[in-house]
Amino acid sequence: LIATAVTAAPFWQFRPGHVFKSTKNKSDGTSWVVTTTVVAGSQNVCGRDDYYRVDTYNYDNDGQTETDYIRVTETEGWNCNTGSGVEIKFLEVGKPEGYGWSYGTDTDGVRFQIVGQWNFGNRIVVRRYEIQGGVNKPPVFMHFQRGFGLVKETDQWVPDNAPWTEHRHGFRGRTMYANFTGYGL
Repeated sequence: LIATAVTAAPFWQFRPGHVFKSTKNKSDGTSWVVTTTVVAGSQNVCGRDDYYRVDTYNYDNDGQTETDYIRVTETEGWNCNTGSGVEIKFLEVGKPEGYGWSYGTDTDGVRFQIVGQWNFGNRIVVRRYEIQGGVNKPPVFMHFQRGFGLVKETDQWVPDNAPWTEHRHGFRGRTMYANFTGYGL
């Protein structure tokens, strides 16, 4: 008899002031550090007031800062395109492998699909690919871990033909990551 405990920890939490780093490694051998900061909560975009402003520094190794608006719930992750006012769901938890959703049309749009789950659904891989002119572009694979959120992303569709993988620090190799909630560590 094996006993297990399943926790209902949020899949991904954002807190203003939270900073996390990742390393982006390209197939051509170059790599660099990317810094992401949760700047503010309660942002009113896409007709809602529960988005977080998230600034990412050096994503393309150019020293620039990009701003995204993201909201997360217990079971979903959303991105707001502030230019169009459209919300795009990029994560949904609790669905079986093979489950998918899409935006746009079969000729021009974007599709998402859950392609892998482990550890009782606590680790999920979502495949995203764009369709342009009826042609499927190479996929992006996003790896999520309950309590950490996005921990790894691999993009095959890049203009310089050097695909990349980005790993969040503290979630790779033999590195141990601990969370002491409430203790300020």
